Amino acid sequence: MARILRWLRRVILAGLALWVLTILALVGFAALAPPMIAAAPLPADRIVVLGGGPLADGPRMARGAALYAAEQAPALHITSSPRSAARMARAAAAQAIPGAALTVEAASYSTLQNALFSKPALDGTDHLILVTEAWHLPRAWASFVWAGDQRLSLAWSARYGPPAQALRMIPREAAAIWFNAGRAALWQVAGWLSVPRARRDGWLQ
Repeated sequence: MARILRWLRRVILAGLALWVLTILALVGFAALAPPMIAAAPLPADRIVVLGGGPLADGPRMARGAALYAAEQAPALHITSSPRSAARMARAAAAQAIPGAALTVEAASYSTLQNALFSKPALDGTDHLILVTEAWHLPRAWASFVWAGDQRLSLAWSARYGPPAQALRMIPREAAAIWFNAGRAALWQVAGWLSVPRARRDGWLQ
């Protein structure tokens, strides 16, 4: 029993150390990342604005609209939950993004679902610009790498956002990165075992 307890203690301490290191990495990335990290020459094929949280239809949409106005891509894609996607679509219209240049995915409740459920709308694209807060960009990038094969440029809407939000969200984000890695692996393995797609998609919520 003592050996098991020592092993559990080491696992817990290792997990906490990994979490703290991930927090520091996210803070450092957000502090140092340039406004645009281009994976290929611009313009891209599509700007992808990720929803979720109270800032989705504010700074994120403003950044996406600014990139569209600057002709960094000829079209913009919104991906979020139904209520948030509706707000974001209204914000896009208010910022002079024409309906013909806008696609909306409104069934996702996580970053993994953002990437996975956006695949049909993004079919045929080669280069995307992902837009979200700087501390969320690493997980967004990893999710879209997992779900698709496009080249991914990164554009942050804010480095941290409001201080209270950053203090709450960055520790959560550090845990979510590893949680999502596990969920994505489980989703993949379950597919090989013929678990129905709809059931697996629900695991990503």
